[in-house]
Formats: sequence, structure tokens, C-alpha cells
Amino acid sequence: MPVSVSPFSETDMKLMHGISHQVSVAIEQSHLYRESTERAMELSHNIETIKVMHEIDTGILSTIKSKEILDMVARLIARLIPCDRATIMLVDAEKQAFIYTAGFGADFVPKGSVVPFKDTSAAAILKTGRAVYEANLKDVKDLLPLEKRFAAEGFLSHIRVPISLKGGIIGILTVGSKRPAAYSAEDLSTLENLASQIGVALENARRVEDLDALFIGTVKSLSAAIDAKSKWTAGHSERVCAYAMKIGSTLGLNPKELKELELASLLHDIGKIGTYESILEKPGKLTDEEMAIVKEHPGKGAEILAPIKQLKAILPAIKYHQEYYDGSGYPEGIKGEAIPRYARIISVADTVDAMGADRPYRKGRPWEAIIAEIKRCSGTQFDPQVVDAFLRAEK
Repeated sequence: MPVSVSPFSETDMKLMHGISHQVSVAIEQSHLYRESTERAMELSHNIETIKVMHEIDTGILSTIKSKEILDMVARLIARLIPCDRATIMLVDAEKQAFIYTAGFGADFVPKGSVVPFKDTSAAAILKTGRAVYEANLKDVKDLLPLEKRFAAEGFLSHIRVPISLKGGIIGILTVGSKRPAAYSAEDLSTLENLASQIGVALENARRVEDLDALFIGTVKSLSAAIDAKSKWTAGHSERVCAYAMKIGSTLGLNPKELKELELASLLHDIGKIGTYESILEKPGKLTDEEMAIVKEHPGKGAEILAPIKQLKAILPAIKYHQEYYDGSGYPEGIKGEAIPRYARIISVADTVDAMGADRPYRKGRPWEAIIAEIKRCSGTQFDPQVVDAFLRAEK
């Protein structure tokens, strides 16, 4: 009977056993290395998410303008979730449409575009209130026009989440990718948290905007009440404001400065609240005493508004809008660049409207005569740069 002989010697077996053990250790180490790498990547992503969320929170606290909030979120979102596009569309119930308000990557849809509800499947979210994930638009039958356009541009997958305000949906936040099945449940959770942040921020912004609108409305009502003291001055402050805003825009004032100029021009004559109607209505030349009373109105206006801290920046414009560039105006006779910029702007706007309006003692001048007079007084009564801006704005 033949004897079975092993093809491997005892030494060979020990060698193979040693190699097997080394391979096993190497595989285990490889698994551990892969797990540690994945955990490091996950930790890095979580840290980046926290950092971006903090940046968004900080940014939200630094602005009260809805558009700025949305632009900032759209800009940062790619750092949270890999995407080829991110868009925020707000609901316009009156138009039965979405308005593309902020985002990137969808260049074929211009900002401000109106997207009717019937042209996009995003409208379904308004009814369900739930987020939607599409893994591959190529697998979806009967795409609506917007989604068809996305597919044609190579966008295959997207997540859409609702942005809610006071229980109602006011917009849709979307991230999209040119890869199919690009997103995970974690990405959806991140977007939902972000949409919640946006909703809270927009709610706060709207409250501030509503208060601002109420404040401006109150100022306009007050200026109208002052102008109504005489039929000859009705609407004067609103018209002065319109001229001043054109001049300010032409001079390149920033939004904050334009807002201050708007308030100053609306309230520039508030000091006339203490001026007798008999003086405002007088058909003839004013006496020296009456003129002295009229000249008190810039200073009185500044005194009336001084207790309102929100108007502190415009007090110099109220007080000095009757100063002349050559120093011959009132109440203090300051001149040139010493006259506050808003006051120099209002001076031109105020004079233009006053010359064009009928008064008890004369008829309003024609536009050509007004332009000629403004040019003639450039450098004496008026700041030449302001005159130039006025002429450019009125071309």
C-alpha cells in the first residue's frame, strides 16, 4: 500500500503559516487604516459643516436684508454639500410662480426669472411640504419644462427642500449635481437644517423691513402734514426727495447714504411746523421780522428731531440745508465743503422745486428758466459738483 507523502516539508508549512499570519495582519491593518481615514474624512466634513453653519449664523446676524441673506447662503452651500448648482426660489403667490432669487450654476436661468408653478415639479412641494430627492432625472418620465432644461444641461440628481415662514412655504432650496445618485440622507438632513435657518433669518428680516417701512411711512405722513400747512407747498417734500435721490444716485452714494438722504429730504422743512400760516400764505414780500421767523426753521427742525436717535445722522442736513456754497446763507453762514453733503444736495433739490411751484406772490418758472438759474448759481449758492450731478440726472 503506497505511503502518502506531503509535498510540503515542515519548514515549508511553518514558512506558509508565517506568511499567512503576515497577510492577515496586513489586511487587518489595511481595514483599520481605511476605517481611520474614513473617520478622519467624516470628522473633517463635520468640522467644515459646523464652521460653515457658524459663518451662516454670523452672516445672518450681520445683515437684515433678505436678498443679502439668500446670496450669502447660496455662496456658502457648496462648502457643505458637493454640488454643481444651488438655487433659492421664492414663492410669488400672486403670479402663481417662483422667482429665482439667489444661487449659482443655473446660468441659463437669469436671476429674477419668473418660473410658473405649472412649469416645474417643485410646485408639488408647496402642497406636500416635504423635501424631494431625484436620483436621476433621465429616469423620470414626462419632465416639466424646468426639469427638462436641467436634464438637457447635464444635471441629473437634486435635492429640494422647502423654506418655511410662519407655517407657510415661502421658497425652495435646491442643490443639484451632474452625477446620478449624488446625495445621501445626511445631505438631506443638512439641507433641511439650513432651510430652517433661512426661514428664521427671513422672518427676522421681514420684521425689520416691516418696521422700516412703517418708519418711512410715518416720516412721509409727517412731511405731508407739514407741507399741508399751505396749499402752495403741498407735495413739496416728496418732490424735493425725488430730486435729491436722483442727485445722490448720480453722485454714487451707497444704499445707506441714500436712505439717510431720503429721510433728510423728506424732513428738511419740519421746522416750519412752528411757522405761522399767515407768513406762508402772504402774497407780498416778507418783512424783516417775518423773514427772521422763516430763517429759524432749519435750526428748529434739527431741535425737533434731535431726541430721535435713529435720525442723528441727518440732523446736520436739516440744520444747514439753507446754507450757500459761498457762505452767504443761514443759519450760521458756513461755506464750501464745511456744509454737510446731504445739505448741499437738498439745497439744489429744494430750490428747483420751489422755483417751479406757484406761490402767492408769483407763478412758477418754466423748466428751461430753472435750469438756467441753477447753472448761474453754481459755485455761489450751490456746490458745483451737486449742480453737475443734477444736470446729468435730468438729461
